[in-house]
Amino acid sequence: MTTQLPLWDTLPLVCVIWHDAHQSTSSWIDMSESDDEPCIVRTVGWRMPAKYKKGHVCVAQSIEGEHVDNVIAIPKAMVKEVKVLHG
Repeated sequence: MTTQLPLWDTLPLVCVIWHDAHQSTSSWIDMSESDDEPCIVRTVGWRMPAKYKKGHVCVAQSIEGEHVDNVIAIPKAMVKEVKVLHG
């Protein structure tokens, strides 16, 4: 008899480092005052299979049984690095 592994044991736990689109000002500014710094975000969770959403790195932040929640889909062009933490 084969025992099926829980979902959290079949998906890798990852840290995705990516550049987010963001608001660079909180009020009106002169165009010469633009902010050139990227908004670097780190998202940790279970990486979903590539077929989940094509062209994206998808990460589930919660797993319960065979269900996932809080799945974030990050466009691959915005991803700078994916570090496998476990799995």
